[in-house]
Amino acid sequence: MRFCFCICCIILLANFTTYGQVEPKPETLQDSVLVKKNMLVEYKDTLFVTKSDTVIYYYRGDYIYIPSFDNGKSDVFYDSLKAKSERSKISSWIYDFLISESKNQPNDSNAEENVVKSTAPFEKYKGKIISSIILTSVPILEGSVMDTTQLVDTGLGKLANKLHLNTNDKVIRRNLIFKVGDLLSPTKLADNERIIRNLNYIQDARIVVIPNENNPDEVDVIVITQDKFSFIIGGSPNGFNSFDLKLGERNFLGSGRKVTIDYRYNYERIPASSVIIAYENPNPAGTFFNTNIKYYNTWDQEGFELKSERNFITPQYKWIGGVEIDRMSEKHIDLLKFDTTVYQHSSKDIWVGRSFQIGGKESRKNFIISQRLFSQKFLDRPQVEVDSNLFYHDRILYLTGLSLTRQKFQKSTKILSFGVTEDLPTGYILELNAGYEFGEYINQPYAGLKVSMAEYYSKYGYFYLQHNVGGYLHNRKMNEGVFKSYLFYFSPLMNLNRTLFRQFLVSTYTKGINRQIDPYVDLSDNYRNIDLGKILVDNTWVVNTESVFFHPKNLYGFRIASYFFTDFGWLSTNSFLVQSKNFFSNVGVGFRIRNESLVFKTIQVSLGYFLKTPANKEALFYDFTTSDPSLFNDFRSLKPDIIPLK
Repeated sequence: MRFCFCICCIILLANFTTYGQVEPKPETLQDSVLVKKNMLVEYKDTLFVTKSDTVIYYYRGDYIYIPSFDNGKSDVFYDSLKAKSERSKISSWIYDFLISESKNQPNDSNAEENVVKSTAPFEKYKGKIISSIILTSVPILEGSVMDTTQLVDTGLGKLANKLHLNTNDKVIRRNLIFKVGDLLSPTKLADNERIIRNLNYIQDARIVVIPNENNPDEVDVIVITQDKFSFIIGGSPNGFNSFDLKLGERNFLGSGRKVTIDYRYNYERIPASSVIIAYENPNPAGTFFNTNIKYYNTWDQEGFELKSERNFITPQYKWIGGVEIDRMSEKHIDLLKFDTTVYQHSSKDIWVGRSFQIGGKESRKNFIISQRLFSQKFLDRPQVEVDSNLFYHDRILYLTGLSLTRQKFQKSTKILSFGVTEDLPTGYILELNAGYEFGEYINQPYAGLKVSMAEYYSKYGYFYLQHNVGGYLHNRKMNEGVFKSYLFYFSPLMNLNRTLFRQFLVSTYTKGINRQIDPYVDLSDNYRNIDLGKILVDNTWVVNTESVFFHPKNLYGFRIASYFFTDFGWLSTNSFLVQSKNFFSNVGVGFRIRNESLVFKTIQVSLGYFLKTPANKEALFYDFTTSDPSLFNDFRSLKPDIIPLK
């Protein structure tokens, strides 16, 4: 075992011998435990592996956890691989460059659920005074927020960490919602851990509380972060005459600012070359206003947009709001008439909201009132009339939103991804949006209702349900309306012959109601990373299923999850949706592979086949990614909005 570690909070294990012991002070002892060789131990804020059978003494109030651990075949394999690599300089260099010496993996061979309450690590320190805040970071490759002693061993890992400039401590401190002298609040620390983890330049984050040895009423708080690699290099070929290339920095000079240039080339477009330049500052001056500026010069868009907004990041925040301004020339493609129209428009969008916490300072329940003013004016457009070219009508929209929300979080690390902490939201939101639109020819009221709820049950799994309905009221009927119903479910971990299994299910139903403006579902967002484009339908029901198998822990250091998926649904332009001519379906298989010994830890590969394809797309499709998927919607109240069809 090749972990390099140090333990400053426990006086033991200085020199491991068989059944080695360190004499503690009897008056402070709580208990002792015998730990066998090659066992993973979590003590306070440190993880380490025992080099021999050892007796560990731990103290009153200290946290200690000893999961199952097995080094076994993995060490034999890597020792053999290293020995063979030393036969030549080239193979030895490749081994040192790609293979890390920290190969051990936790035991995942039982189906004990790993979903835990996000506030659990902080509950016993509630009300203590925060005497200091310590920031520390771990390497972007081969580092872990769960083990700050883990060292970088590979040449590629060392090179990547040398090229990377860590996030400036001032940037991390701007994202803290607690300070020295505060009484420790478990909900605040749990929320802050999630806030930092959600930053687009942070891979993972962990907050650890350490009792102050000199004062039992005080604690020290350690904030541990792991950056994402800041360079953005991406793109893909789209045939012989088309490709995309994306370059940028997601953490420019460690400032948290993001700059990207997206270049696209398509021989069949006029012009063939397109570029999108974007700048993002997620938290200027600690205001939590996320600011974005984009410039477009593409075949179908030319102009800019400026957006700055702040949403409710914790239940204690009272004010949200934002502003968005754009000016754009665009091409509108009418899929029915096969016609293209060039037009120019500008819009202004301003909104503000006030939250009232219900039930005390630690409550997770809020009542929110929000107001929005949206104005859109066309500077160049086709001829418009009261009953023609409705898309190009000028309009001003006033909306008021009333929301009741309660949101809590649990944490897990094995839902779809490995290793990286996932935040699991539970709670509900009931949101009513109502207002009035002053159109160029017609004035009409709008009303919309959104209801979402989610809960996790250890015996049954996670359920997330959302229903949306809304539209304009004119001539005693609903126009430009939408009804949506969405279900997301995953099962608890189940044990199938030492293989852990989890089932996923997503169901989405969408129905347009008396739609005349852009009455078709826009599926331009990737569907399993497949661009389906715009489908000529206003009535859809799509079901996605995925069966994920987490295979036994140690396959020579690799943790493997295989999955099988089936997607099917109906797409229609009339009310009679479920019939054979509207049906489509696909099947596929994929793998998610993770190995702490490799530089690129998580790899996802999938291959699928459309048994019946929508929109005349290719039947065979594939996907290759190296990032962990994102799963969850939360219950934050955002700006009042019109329910979209897409």
